[in-house]
Amino acid sequence: AAAGDAACRAAVEEYGHALGRGLAAVASGWDPQILVVGGVVAPYFAMLSPSIARAFDDWASPAGRQVLRVAARLGTDAGVLGALCLADQMRSEQ
Repeated sequence: AAAGDAACRAAVEEYGHALGRGLAAVASGWDPQILVVGGVVAPYFAMLSPSIARAFDDWASPAGRQVLRVAARLGTDAGVLGALCLADQMRSEQ
């Protein structure tokens, strides 16, 4: 997609819009301060961000449109590290 392939760009647009629609529902329903996109999507967040923003314009509530959306700083490791931290916390509470 980054190289300009039209089919790839269309697929990125479609995926980004679908992801954005789901995130818009979360932002509108829960009213978080920030949405952090992690896992395998994080490295591609900059490429997906325009279509995510368009989905927010189409689907999010006015307050939901204001929710900050960012890629996880830990990228693909965010979920695993979060699970390890939770496991360590649960072990400490026993």
